Amino acid sequence: MVFDDATPFRVLENGVVIYDERNVGERVPVDGEEVRFQYATYNENGKRIADTYSDAEPARSELGNSSL
Repeated sequence: MVFDDATPFRVLENGVVIYDERNVGERVPVDGEEVRFQYATYNENGKRIADTYSDAEPARSELGNSSL
């Protein structure tokens, strides 16, 4: 993963681009904790194919249980 502190965008080795909205100084969650997050995915033509922004709540997942 490429990290650049000048921008919240991250580019994974497989080419996936993510936008990291964590605040500086926020504690990083550990295995066993639940995290909530918003996401949007797009295909190669730029069309949105899935997202959580139209849902009532963000997505949830427990870290470390291989559910994603």
